[in-house]
Amino acid sequence: MLILSGADDAVSGRIAPYELAALMIAAQRARDAAQGIIRLAGFSFDTGLRQLCWRGEIVPLMPREFDLLLVLARHAGLPVSREVLLRSVWRTAFDPGTNSPEVHIFKLRQRLASLGGAVRIETVKRQGYRLVCAPHPRG
Repeated sequence: MLILSGADDAVSGRIAPYELAALMIAAQRARDAAQGIIRLAGFSFDTGLRQLCWRGEIVPLMPREFDLLLVLARHAGLPVSREVLLRSVWRTAFDPGTNSPEVHIFKLRQRLASLGGAVRIETVKRQGYRLVCAPHPRG
């Protein structure tokens, strides 16, 4: 395949437009992952710079807020337990009995709501928290 050989602009004349679009999206995802960028519902997480952008604008977050939102984004749509959050964000193997995760979740919910609600954090009873993306409008 020419693309694998380095000819990035080589495309077979027999490829369907939707296949070409899928290849382009996959290539962009691979490039983003190599650069430490995660894209989700209009957000762009730059893990190297530790910045969150919403529609091209930097969203100011405290370091723990960024880490917490990043863990949730990496598991978007799935519940993440308090224990996993404590281990990943607070770097502790035990629950110290603090309400710090809940406080940070509350702050993130407020910030996300102010950005148009494309993403929200849900509480999943006895399972943890889940980052949910609003469905894209069809048009």
